[in-house]
Amino acid sequence: DIRDDIIRYRIVVTQGKKISKAIKGSVTISLTIESNGKASEQVLGVHTLNLRHVQVLEGQLKLAPDTTPQSLTVVLTKSNKKTLSRTFDWQQSIDD
Repeated sequence: DIRDDIIRYRIVVTQGKKISKAIKGSVTISLTIESNGKASEQVLGVHTLNLRHVQVLEGQLKLAPDTTPQSLTVVLTKSNKKTLSRTFDWQQSIDD
């Protein structure tokens, strides 16, 4: 039973070639949604970052009725300093 209001996400974080030691910190994932003509941001989760080469972060979110996702923002924080922030336009794939 697949519910339309539950969306699964998977984010893959990779380490650059020139970085030799593990990166530790946190990853905050936020979703910008539009509801009734107003945009707001909702934190989906904060994950522990312990990156050696590749780390996969997964979760799910439930959309409230009458909301439209606009973008997803991923922020990597190392030693309490924002290291990297990237915003992605919302794209939803539907599996048959």
